[in-house]
Amino acid sequence: MAEIKTRQRIIQVAIPLFREKGFDAVTINEICSAASINKHTFYYHFKSKDELLEEYYNFENEITPEIFARIMNAENYVEQVWIVFQHLIDFVTTSGPEIFKQLSIKDISEKVSAFKDEKIKILYDTVLPMIQKGKDSGEFRTGMDNKLLFILFLQAFHGTSNWNIKDGQFDFEKMMRIIYEALFDVAPEFRISNESEFDEAWAKIKGAF
Repeated sequence: MAEIKTRQRIIQVAIPLFREKGFDAVTINEICSAASINKHTFYYHFKSKDELLEEYYNFENEITPEIFARIMNAENYVEQVWIVFQHLIDFVTTSGPEIFKQLSIKDISEKVSAFKDEKIKILYDTVLPMIQKGKDSGEFRTGMDNKLLFILFLQAFHGTSNWNIKDGQFDFEKMMRIIYEALFDVAPEFRISNESEFDEAWAKIKGAF
């Protein structure tokens, strides 16, 4: 238990340092000083800053019992699926541009869009039945294959995340909600975004490429 707490403390002090100073600028010594440990203890838990960052990614992307409870209490399948996707979106917004940029550089977040990460496969197994039930109930009107829908959303998530890092002049969560509703062809009574918001978002997307 003590080892787990030490490992978590190292992550908890390192991430704010990365956000503030930049990943490359932060030294192991600075992390050790902030965590009140020595270098031996750091290297006992992590081989490098890269491994620390990957551990942060793995920990923050877990589906917790609290999230499952929110899913079960959602009013409809549109919101159930969105809660799962929102978990990924929250990771980007809370991590900040510097952290997500480093994850992209170090090919960690690429696992998401490439569908290789085990935690993403867990998300897939969680979401797919909800998508089918949403189709059966008429909440999702798309005829696209369920797995393809999931993969396309993750690719849109990854691309929009990188765009957000470079631009940052838009509401990332709102943009992803609009993309979600358009991709899944959500029935009008379950939509949050309106037509003008969709047109505005689509204009931003076209202008970025």
